[in-house]
Amino acid sequence: MTSPANRLALIGVLSHLLLGASPAPAPGPAPAPAPRGEAALVTRVIDGDTLEVTLGGRREHVRLLGIDAPEKRTEERPAEPFEKEATALARRLARGRQVTLTTDPGHEDRDQYGRLLRYVYLPDGRCLNLELVCQGYARAYTRYRFTRQKEFRACEKGARAQGRGMWAPR
Repeated sequence: MTSPANRLALIGVLSHLLLGASPAPAPGPAPAPAPRGEAALVTRVIDGDTLEVTLGGRREHVRLLGIDAPEKRTEERPAEPFEKEATALARRLARGRQVTLTTDPGHEDRDQYGRLLRYVYLPDGRCLNLELVCQGYARAYTRYRFTRQKEFRACEKGARAQGRGMWAPR
């Protein structure tokens, strides 16, 4: 016979499952406290690797440093596969949230389009950039060197090996 405490725990677990618990996230690096940086509010997710934020009372576009997510459709080209999923994941994780923006030492502050180049840390301490790579909805962008490149490449390798996101078997 089970104890009342065990029955209560079992009821809690079953209730959680029956009431629509979300599936466990794909394994990625354990969240850590967000490093010091600039506080910003994510007002819009433009695509999987570009956000619009309010920073210091002004609107800025932020390009997520170290990743390349599938591109949206333009007049010149069709949308890349998994663009909608990458954008949806970034939107679910970041839109409407207060985030912390950090720079990469030795990296440019802005890209050729005037967007801030930043790591974006979510309120729970996860790095949005890395999360998109670990979930399989962005690649590690290795055209330019960045401090966390080895970590991002390892995460992409894991997503590929586990068949997550765009790396899922078709």
